[in-house]
Amino acid sequence: MDSRTGTTLLRAQDAEAAEQLGSAHFYPQRVVPLDTTSPFDWVFSLSQLGPMCIGDCAYGSDVRLVLGELGSYHVTIPLTGSLVTTQRGATVTATPSAAAVYQPVGATVLDRWAGNCRVVGIKIDTAALEATLAASLGRDITTAIDFGPSLDIDTGPGRGWAELVSAVNAQIHRGGGILDQPLVAAPLANALLSGLLAAADHPFRAALAEPPPGCRPPVIRRAIEFMHEHADEPITINEIARHCSVSVRTLQEGFHRHVGQPPLRQLRQIRLAKARASLKTANPHQDTVLSIAHRWGFTHLGRFASDYQAAFGELPSVSLRGGKPANTPPDSPTAESGT
Repeated sequence: MDSRTGTTLLRAQDAEAAEQLGSAHFYPQRVVPLDTTSPFDWVFSLSQLGPMCIGDCAYGSDVRLVLGELGSYHVTIPLTGSLVTTQRGATVTATPSAAAVYQPVGATVLDRWAGNCRVVGIKIDTAALEATLAASLGRDITTAIDFGPSLDIDTGPGRGWAELVSAVNAQIHRGGGILDQPLVAAPLANALLSGLLAAADHPFRAALAEPPPGCRPPVIRRAIEFMHEHADEPITINEIARHCSVSVRTLQEGFHRHVGQPPLRQLRQIRLAKARASLKTANPHQDTVLSIAHRWGFTHLGRFASDYQAAFGELPSVSLRGGKPANTPPDSPTAESGT
């Protein structure tokens, strides 16, 4: 076992060791080898992203996994190969074109996980996903989300969601990237939850597609005030909507109608303004553009500089130096001063 920034790396060369480690770190399970001719080589990386555990796993030879009840919503996306899985009487063959979707309740068996099958598995906290759905609808959810057992990830919204999952998984493996920044990780986790609700089949999907009710300007003002007060925190659109006592869809519709842009774009502009204020009051001998940008949730320095210049007409480095051009000593006269 090995660890690195936010990721636990596990490996085993026999089923017993894989069973023990998998049970300790992911789900209680029983691992049954189905192929004795190929070498057993279990490799598993596990990372936390908000209310989700994202696992990247392969066994190297055909196995059967008996998991019982999961206690979480879960989606398995094969990157290569295939696996056959059964839960609550429904058998699904998961492939790079069709993910398997699991409920928290119901005996779960992975009947045959092919040796050439590498998967990304997303373990989703039950309360978090149901709260995301409630926020989107603007009402409490009193029943579990009864997902269909399979999700098309070859076309439509399912494909877009799976591509986002793959991008997040790649970023996790790279390490030391944008997911280390809470102001980035929190809304990204929320996007994965909301994206699954938009892509997968479930009884609430039709309600999510209905036009939201109108949102009045006082609600918009309250939302913008909340953004200003919490711009340095990893707030999500769910939290903004909950603060305003409206659904996420209603808030989005209101911003589109009254502000002309989505709520999170408004939040980004607020953070840009906060970053500008920080740059102008910072000590250029102690602070850096990078550290201030990260403080306000901007992790791509080039994109931050471009957006900053578009918004304020100067590069952030100039703001940090108090408006003086590059290579000018802090107290020296400038060409513009005429001295």
